This record gives sequence, C-alpha cells and structure tokens, in this order.
Amino acid sequence: MFSDSLLIWGDDAEGVLPKIQKAYLILVENGILIRGAMVKGRLSFEPRLTLDNFSKNLPPDDTLARAVGLEKTQKGARLLIENSLAKELLQDRKEWLTHEGYVDKTGGFRDSLNILRRIAPTPDNSTYEVLYFWTNNQKSQNVGHHDSYKELKDRLRYFKKQMSNDLSSHYEETLSLIDRSISRLEITRKKIGISSL
Repeated sequence: MFSDSLLIWGDDAEGVLPKIQKAYLILVENGILIRGAMVKGRLSFEPRLTLDNFSKNLPPDDTLARAVGLEKTQKGARLLIENSLAKELLQDRKEWLTHEGYVDKTGGFRDSLNILRRIAPTPDNSTYEVLYFWTNNQKSQNVGHHDSYKELKDRLRYFKKQMSNDLSSHYEETLSLIDRSISRLEITRKKIGISSL
C-alpha cells in the first residue's frame, strides 16, 4: 500500500523519460504538482503477509527507499535523477553532467530533440533533474509550449501567495523549473543554430 504515490519501474530509464515528462505536463496542466525521483537499481518485492484480499510485499533492498529519500531533498513539481543513474544515462555525453559542459559542448550533438538534453544539475548541484517543461513538440501541447507559460506562471504565482511559506516554496520551485527549462531550450537553439525545437 502506498499513500498518494505513483510507482513506475522497468529496464529502460531513457525510454520512459518522455512518457514521464508527458505525465508531469498533463498533471501540471490539471493543477497537480508532484515530486518524483528515478534511481538506479532493480525494484523487487518479497511477499511477507498474504490474506484473501491483501498481500503485503516489502522490498529486500534500498532501491525504493533511495527513490523516496531523493524525492524529499527538493521542493517543487520536480523529477529528480540519482547521480549514478544520470552518469549512466549521459555516459556518451559526460560533458552534459555540468551546466558549463552542456553550454560548451552541446553544439557537437545534432540530436536536438533527445530527452537526455533535459537532464541537468539541480540549482544546488546535489543531484540531477529533468527540465520537463521543454517538450519535443512545443506546439502540440497546451502547457508544453513556452508561449503558454505566462498563464501557468500567473496561476502558480497566485497559489504561491495564498499559501504558507513552507507550501509556497513548492510553487516557487516549480516556477524556477519552468525558467530553467526555457533557458536550456534557448541555449540549445543558439548553440545548435536551430530557430525552433
């Protein structure tokens, strides 16, 4: 039993990122801000107690605990990626593990729509996050197109003002994520020499 949780596991971290990105955008569009984390490791469960209508399964290792722990380290509607998994995903583009490396070396890779371009260090450089507000097809989604961010940002700013400081920080961090996503999109356009992505 999980309380207000969505649990996804599989063997293709890069392949699932666009699907998770789409889910985040749909949820944000509907006013639902979620935090999540991806970690390296295989999730498994050991049956511990089974009744006719209830089965209790517990993980035998720390994979789930690491994901939950990582998710709690940042505020806002964020998708965090464990450092070791980010390094694995960016193994062919190691320079992208830093902001400086991305800016300096992004032009060498012409795969402008690759989801890996959205993996960036968090502002405190403690882990990585997905800049999911930059989508592959900017014009096909309501929230995914950066021209529509004004309305979303106005809405988030309104809610931020209505909340206590602790709760308002989630809205502030989500607003900052939108800005970081747009910034990554713009520097990528500039470095690759493409007017629209």
